[in-house]
Amino acid sequence: MAKREPYPLLSVAAFCDRVLEGSDSAMSAVRFVDQIAVPAPGDDPAARTLVRLEALVAFKTGGQCRRTLRLVLRMPSGKTQVVQERDMVFSDEQTIFNLRLKVELKVKTEGLYWVDVFVDKKLYTKMPLLVRFIHQPEQEQVLAQRRSLRAQNL
Repeated sequence: MAKREPYPLLSVAAFCDRVLEGSDSAMSAVRFVDQIAVPAPGDDPAARTLVRLEALVAFKTGGQCRRTLRLVLRMPSGKTQVVQERDMVFSDEQTIFNLRLKVELKVKTEGLYWVDVFVDKKLYTKMPLLVRFIHQPEQEQVLAQRRSLRAQNL
């Protein structure tokens, strides 16, 4: 009977404000985010609002294998887009795979966005991000709160 290659185990798949990497290559996620309030885009149908976050996707395995990681963005409209695809190579010496992503979404619609995490063609998990638009009066208050949080994390 042929020996099957192991499938990696998912450690984390999440959006956050920042991903830090230590001198020992250990990763830390700062302030997990599953919803965000951003200024509403203008009235122009082509207007978009930029959402900036980071994401951490991490796997571990106890054996040698090569797998393909694919991240697929699913928008509230139902449209999908592959945002990342790469090989994960695990060996006896390299038992972890960490992917740190800078996320920049140009959104025109508020609602629930998903990033589906596939290994080969198997769906492992889904990362949710609820985007809510804020309008002028509440916008200054939310932006001040966000600046304060970022200043505390520096």
